[in-house]
Amino acid sequence: MHTGADEVTDDPVAETIERLSRGSAEALLDPGATDLVARLRAAAFRESGGGLGVGVREAHTLLALGWARFVLLRGADRPEAGDELHDVVEAAFLVAGARFDGAATVLTDLLARLPYGDRWEVLNDVVVDLFALWRHRGARLVLGVAVALARRLVDRVPSDDPNAEIVHSNIGGLLAAAAAAIDDGPLLDEAIAVLVRDGTDGNSTRLATLADALLKRHDRTRQDADVAAALDRARAAVAAIPSDDPDPAFPHMVLGLALLAGEKHDEAVAELRWAVTATPHDHPESAARWSNLGLAYSERHALRGGRQDLDDALDAPNVGAALAGG
Repeated sequence: MHTGADEVTDDPVAETIERLSRGSAEALLDPGATDLVARLRAAAFRESGGGLGVGVREAHTLLALGWARFVLLRGADRPEAGDELHDVVEAAFLVAGARFDGAATVLTDLLARLPYGDRWEVLNDVVVDLFALWRHRGARLVLGVAVALARRLVDRVPSDDPNAEIVHSNIGGLLAAAAAAIDDGPLLDEAIAVLVRDGTDGNSTRLATLADALLKRHDRTRQDADVAAALDRARAAVAAIPSDDPDPAFPHMVLGLALLAGEKHDEAVAELRWAVTATPHDHPESAARWSNLGLAYSERHALRGGRQDLDDALDAPNVGAALAGG
């Protein structure tokens, strides 16, 4: 049971933290360590103090375990491994204190000292994993570090790298989603700035992600210029869809939402219908896309009063939920 902010009553947890803080790699190599690490990693991002019986500071120190594993995969017997373990513990304490830039600096420096850790591709993987963890657990502390590292990643990728546009698309989209979730206007502006780095033409997914971010900003500011720009970029995204696109429905979905924001209801319904038809039932966004179609029907019904639109508005979310559940 959790009995205090910094008190630890689970002896294996306390011992692991103590040994890790001394730079002892064996803390993660003991018998049964795999199970312990799995439990601690789950506790690190639990909003409540229940479950493991560790205090807030200790729970976030356990964030270091994932990084420690990253270190140990490169050899626990290396002379520098002890210093690296010290760094991951320091970073975790900085996270616990909401000192995100400091944590990002420590982790970036640590990556640079690891074999191949100075490659931007490694940092990209870390950033994507942190955002995925935040989206799954909703922990704001994790999001703070993810955003700080994402900023470093964007600056590190060479502009002439053939993958630069894809990275900007992914990171811009992650930043935009985070900004919308926590209602952070400046972060949303930052996301849009990342997404426009590669110009007004190019990769279909980036253009659609840019259009989606502009629509998110319109939801906050109600600036008509964002709708016009979103429509322009979404149309370009649909025109640029490659034949091997794994999710061709995404640009159509964004275009449908842009048309809806521009009060072009018939075109919006047509695009959103196309999007749900092209989205597999087991796609993680399937239900959300059916809900968007229902919204389009609802808004057209409010404008014209057609009974069929009302029925379709009520049916679409239910159809999406049923398909996703099936």
